[in-house]
Amino acid sequence: MRLMRAAAIAALFFASASSLAQELWGGNSFGMSGETVRKLNPAATTPANPSTLQTGAKEVLEQYGVPIGRNTFTARFYFKEAKLHQITLELQDNLSSEDVARLWDDSTR
Repeated sequence: MRLMRAAAIAALFFASASSLAQELWGGNSFGMSGETVRKLNPAATTPANPSTLQTGAKEVLEQYGVPIGRNTFTARFYFKEAKLHQITLELQDNLSSEDVARLWDDSTR
């Protein structure tokens, strides 16, 4: 019985620890340091006009020319308390509404 209880506690611990390191995009995980994000994204640069989200997260890095499917995006990396908080992908191409719908379908498969 004790072994079973210990196994259950260990399983809960590892499940909660893995949820803290939720992958956001491209191998980048929530809570990563700026240094780690820079190593994973060597083409990322400091934005000329960084933005701030309503959550208070600040844009620290941006990476132009990210190909996803048939389109190109700008990845924007937002940090809060020196930890990666959010990544947004901004479409660089001018697309029709049909193209956007197709892109959405492709990305959710």
